[in-house]
Formats: sequence, structure tokens, C-alpha cells
Amino acid sequence: MRLELRSVDDVGSYPVWTEAICDGEAVICYGKLNEKLLTLCLRRNIPLVVISETDEMPVDVPTAETDGQDMVYWNARQHLSVMLDHLVLQGAKRLAFVSSCNIKANHPEYFAIEAEAKIACFREFLAAHREVDGQLLCPSTEDNATSLDYEARNTFEFLKGIDLRQFDAVAGHNDAVAQGAAWALLHQGLRTGRDVMVSGEGDYLHCRHAIPQITSISYDKGMMANEICRLLKRKLRNNRSCGERILIPSRLIGRESTGFNC
Repeated sequence: MRLELRSVDDVGSYPVWTEAICDGEAVICYGKLNEKLLTLCLRRNIPLVVISETDEMPVDVPTAETDGQDMVYWNARQHLSVMLDHLVLQGAKRLAFVSSCNIKANHPEYFAIEAEAKIACFREFLAAHREVDGQLLCPSTEDNATSLDYEARNTFEFLKGIDLRQFDAVAGHNDAVAQGAAWALLHQGLRTGRDVMVSGEGDYLHCRHAIPQITSISYDKGMMANEICRLLKRKLRNNRSCGERILIPSRLIGRESTGFNC
């Protein structure tokens, strides 16, 4: 079996969805599960596995059909909570969280559920840790500009005019946002990991070998692949959804941006 990445230009069009999946033996949906995509998979008896960033099925309106789909997920909210705990244990008392630019305030129609979940998590963390001062920083964005490279550059442009000396640590929505924060620190003559700690999320390959290396947190990618393969093999033999919910564990990856030696 060959894996192909496909997208659709018009999510409200059955013909567009049909063209995207008609020759597929199975479908892996990463992100929001579109109602029309689900309907077509059910009608055509195409095996479907959903990948989610939270423990909830990523749909606008849950139904019996959506709840019955098999899903592999990790806990994006927990990622940020674990990272914030780590930064506080490292001595940070003044925290900043830099969100993704793909948030509801910037894109009311199409925003990242994970981005909003992390904002909520940061607020909950501050409410539970009164000894910590925190500030939420949300970059604006241009329309349709949501690539990882754009997020890093956009974060740098947003942060370079903010005095980052006021923070002990800057937690980024992901590694790309964290990389932009590291550039902004350099621009201000500050040392990442010494003057201000920086953390991200995702363990992205193109950030993994950047200088400085960013402390990150990520789900077990090998286990994710194995579980998806297991579900697909079962459903290709007998396409019956069992409503499986498989949590993929995560681990913190300490690097020099929070004072670790690599």
C-alpha cells in the first residue's frame, strides 16, 4: 500500500471529496473530520482512521456515526501543561506563551482546534499557579499564511518589538513558533537558554538541528505509525469501526534552550 497526501479546495463539495478519495483503499484523516468525507467513506465502504490532537473526535457536531469511528490521538493540552511544569521546575517565574497564528481570533472560520486548546491550557495553568506570572502573546497573520516556515518568521516579526527580558521563559505553540522566539532573542542580544528559556512542541526535524536546539515535547511517532497500521490492516480485512480510542504517550526532550547540555 502507498501513502499519498491529498487535500481538497472546497470542503463543502461532494464531487471534490469524491475525486480526492475515489481511488483510495483506505483514508487517514488528520484534523477535522468533515461530514461529507465521512459520508462518502461509509457509502463506499472505505476504511477510515482519524488522527486527533485531543481525546475528542475532531468534528463540529458529534453524532453516533462520528463517535463510532476509530481514532488515534495524543493530548496536545497535556503537552503544554507538562512543558510549563518543566519550565517552572527550571526556575521560571515569569512566563510567556506565544500562540500559533492559526487561532480563532485570526481565522474565525478555519482555525486550529489544538491552538485554541493550548491557549485554554495556559490560562488554566496560570489560574492553578498563582506564584507564576504569565502573559499570552498571540501573533496576527495574513490570510492563508499558516505554513511552519511562515509561523517561525511571523513569530520573529511579532516578538522582535517586545522586550523579552521581562520573561524567564517563552513557551511556543510548537517548535516553529519557538524558533521564531529564539531568533527574536538573538535580535535583542539575549542568549537562549541562559537569559531566557525557550520551549516548543512537536520535535520537528528542521528545528531539531537548529542552533540553539529547542527543548520540545512530542508523542511517540513510532507507536503512532504502528497503531495506524494495525487499525488499517484490521479494517481492510473487515471494515467495521469499533470506536477505538488509542492514546499515544508523549515524552519531554530536553535541549539547550532550557539549559540542558546536548
